[in-house]
Amino acid sequence: MDEDLFYKDIQDVMSRFMYLYRASHEMLCQKAHDLVISPQQFHVLKIIQHNDCINQKELARILKITPATLSVRLKRLEKAGLLIREIDKDDKRNFILKVTQEGNCLIDSCHEFMKRNIILMFNGITNEEMDALKSCLIKIQHNLDRKKEDLNAKD
Repeated sequence: MDEDLFYKDIQDVMSRFMYLYRASHEMLCQKAHDLVISPQQFHVLKIIQHNDCINQKELARILKITPATLSVRLKRLEKAGLLIREIDKDDKRNFILKVTQEGNCLIDSCHEFMKRNIILMFNGITNEEMDALKSCLIKIQHNLDRKKEDLNAKD
C-alpha cells in the first residue's frame, strides 16, 4: 500500500471526526444558549451532579482551572438557581456543591436534546457497521494510549 495514499485517507477520516465533533458541540452550545447557560457551566453542573458532595477545591482540580475562575462560574450558576453551596459539616471552610432541581431539569433537557441529535446523526448505520467502527476506534485509542505511555516513560 502506498503510504502517502494511506496517510491522505487518515487525514480525511480525522477531518470528518473533527467536523462531527464541532457540529455536535455547536448543537449542544446552541441548546445551552437557548437555556441561558454556557457549555462550560453545563459541564460544571454535570460534574457536580455525578460527584455527590464535591467541594470547590476538588471541582477546580477536576476541571483543571483556578479556584478563582471556578468561583465566578459557580456564582453565575447559583444566581441562576441551578446550584447551591452548603457549608461542609466536616470542614466549615469548605462548601459542598449541589445541583438544584431546576439544574437537574436543565441537565436532563440538554441530555434528551443531545440523545435525539446523536441518534439522528447515526441514522442508517447498521449494527455491523457500528461494531466495525467501535472496533477501529478501540484500536486507535489503544495506539494512542501506548504512545502516551512511551512519552511518559521518556520523561
